Amino acid sequence: MNIDIETVTPSRIKLLCAVSSEETQTEHDKVTKQFMATRALPGFRKGKAPREKIEKAFAKEISMETTNNTVNAYYKKAIQEKKLKIFELVEFTDVKPSDDGGISFAAALDLDPEFELPQYDGIPVDNADTVITDHKVEEEFQSFRKGMAKFEDFTADSVAVAEDMLSVSYQGMVDGKPLAEVVPEAAAFGAKDNSWCTVGSEYFIIPGLPNAMVGLKLGSEGSLKVVFPDDFYKEELRGMAVDYKFTVKEGRHLVVPEVNEAFLKPLNVETLEEFKARIRSHLDQQAKQQDKERRIRQIIDFLVRATPFELPQAEFERATEDALNRLIQYGMRRGASKEDIAAEREKLMDTAKETADARMRGSFVIGKIGEILQTKLTDPEFNAYLNEVFTRERLADAQIKEIAKDRARLRMLYNEALKNKILEQLLQTAKPTGGINA
Repeated sequence: MNIDIETVTPSRIKLLCAVSSEETQTEHDKVTKQFMATRALPGFRKGKAPREKIEKAFAKEISMETTNNTVNAYYKKAIQEKKLKIFELVEFTDVKPSDDGGISFAAALDLDPEFELPQYDGIPVDNADTVITDHKVEEEFQSFRKGMAKFEDFTADSVAVAEDMLSVSYQGMVDGKPLAEVVPEAAAFGAKDNSWCTVGSEYFIIPGLPNAMVGLKLGSEGSLKVVFPDDFYKEELRGMAVDYKFTVKEGRHLVVPEVNEAFLKPLNVETLEEFKARIRSHLDQQAKQQDKERRIRQIIDFLVRATPFELPQAEFERATEDALNRLIQYGMRRGASKEDIAAEREKLMDTAKETADARMRGSFVIGKIGEILQTKLTDPEFNAYLNEVFTRERLADAQIKEIAKDRARLRMLYNEALKNKILEQLLQTAKPTGGINA
């Protein structure tokens, strides 16, 4: 067999193989013997038909299987002979018989990345930031109270205050013409009946309108001039001045419960201080976990920046496509239209490439560090990680059973758990260098 190698990119090569007629005939003989042992012909019992009759009857099948076996067998031999470290076989091409009765073929191969690791002992990270102030505890408590609040319908005397819910009807005009006529693509910004908003909120289709609701009653009318920002997400409205008129149709007042015995009893505490102590403990655990994740991200960022190398092309393309699909799905969940996504596709693609690059590069580098550290994952550690994933994703028993049967998914989860353990080891040897709480 003759072997040549062409460099396509720094991460991809083309392996050119020419298998001799003698080597091809050897594979042909193996296949023919298999057919003689397993195929039957009229007038002959299985395994008793003469070779020449088998070769004639199954000529096409024998030829195809000979070609497939030859390509697979000599591809592996070529890899071993050239001592190539292959990440992925992309495809076989140009498979054809040669003039001397042999077979030639080409194989596109992505190579395992080769790189030098940076110094990974003592990676610089910020100091820990896990201080829980009384102010944080109070904020969390008030948020909890609001979560238990109920809405009561407005009466004729009710006056809107922050966090009340109002249903308003509005219409926007531009130079005396309805906005919906001036900009048909933005009809929802032009006029609507009974649109609910939270008084004082920053999140409403018409910027500033919720703030104009403070102090209003049922039936109140008002006006507001809105100049849409130059960076507004709806491009057609950027910089446009619109005069709005609105009317309050309905209202609901947010009633936050008083802190008394009836409030505390369902919480299984006797005093407010006891409940706040529980909140502090929860916030402390949460802060430590978030701070740990923050410093681990710093470690990953350090390793990615410090280790340049070419990524396997096919896998990078798949990872980029996956990242792009996730960005598109995220945008659609947040209300982006197909037109919005199409307009931003170039930016989304750039972000997807950056995301795929960081994830792949980090996985390669962390994996190599794990090999050097000889990091192993025990069964109890893996089971603990699985339980954490199942709990976080709120999977039902049936879903968990399906995952247990899926070897590919289990392998992926195992690799994630192992990667986390390696990062834990790197965090233990990391060196705080200032920054937060320095």
